[in-house]
Amino acid sequence: MPFIEVRNWPKRPPTPADAMGIKSANFIAWWQTELGCALRRASAMADLPGVTEDSTTVTFGGPCVVPKDKVLGVIVTGLFDRPDRTKEMRDRLADYLADTALQYLSLDWRVEVLVHPFDTEHGSYVSKAVDNNS
Repeated sequence: MPFIEVRNWPKRPPTPADAMGIKSANFIAWWQTELGCALRRASAMADLPGVTEDSTTVTFGGPCVVPKDKVLGVIVTGLFDRPDRTKEMRDRLADYLADTALQYLSLDWRVEVLVHPFDTEHGSYVSKAVDNNS
């Protein structure tokens, strides 16, 4: 289950919010929701074994704080390192995510994607759910 974190996102809408009929104050929340859903779809389309839209989590780190730093960072962690997930597959995932993110940015931005496979031999993993029977 990969975690995708988007960092250094634009503080201002990349397209005129008024032209889209969305109030500026709500635009960033709308933009994050749209981009987050698109990144989840892209992760599933990359066709890595076991990776689905439902198994992918997207979060947003901090916004851009340096005015001329227009690089959106997309960092993928929690992607279990398995023999059936080759480097070519991880490269394809990075490419799909970059292409998807570019669609949500203005022309003066670029995207950099880092994919960190998670090695269960050197790291630990636990997954728990809320017990509805309590």
